[in-house]
Amino acid sequence: PELLRAAGIDPLLLADPDGYVLRAQETRLWDEAVRLTGDADFGVHLAEWVVRFPEDHFDVLAFAVRSSPTLREHYRLAGRYIRLIHEGVYLSLEEEGDVARLVHGHIPEQVGPRHPVEGMLALMLLMGRRTTGEDLVPQVVRFSHARPGRVSELERIFGAPVCHGCPRSELVLARERLDRPQRHAELGLLAMLNRQLDRMLAELPARRSFEDMVKQHMMDELPEREPVVTTIAARLHMSPRSLQRRLQ
Repeated sequence: PELLRAAGIDPLLLADPDGYVLRAQETRLWDEAVRLTGDADFGVHLAEWVVRFPEDHFDVLAFAVRSSPTLREHYRLAGRYIRLIHEGVYLSLEEEGDVARLVHGHIPEQVGPRHPVEGMLALMLLMGRRTTGEDLVPQVVRFSHARPGRVSELERIFGAPVCHGCPRSELVLARERLDRPQRHAELGLLAMLNRQLDRMLAELPARRSFEDMVKQHMMDELPEREPVVTTIAARLHMSPRSLQRRLQ
């Protein structure tokens, strides 16, 4: 209750399956969680906690990724259905030569807030370790946000060099690790779960148009201030003149 009050979120919203948390509220939620816990590495510690009981948090999606035959299919499935967890972000698995990259980013592209980005990549790695039963270690982990005061916890959890201020946020793995079989693969169950996930995805609103994104950024501003064109343009990483042209 204290966290919800600090973030300005009505507890009744959480009981509404069609409820929507504004981006500004979500940002405050993460910031207040860090403040109230006093945990400077809250995002990765949250991932450690969630991965112990993922079915309690991600429901059908958690069973589906666990039922995938290989780690490659696990990550591809997570990327395909991530909108069911969080609108406005993506996970993309890229393979080239002997290297694989699991890339996490925002739509539109921007430097994401530290704790949810670190938490998401930590969750993907820890879930991979859990489902394969192997000590999955990346070659390097990169983040687009600035380096925090300490990185010892990040290095402990990822078990690899951690770099900040990079062009994008990603786990870099040896490509052959994607072929690792998962311990609880069940292709029959996976086919059934995929059908259910497809239905859930189809029920979501269509990915937002440019006009919708402008409206959402205006809504994010409204609780605290009147939205102005310069602020909205900055949020969309364009000049005010470009924003006005697009709207016209």
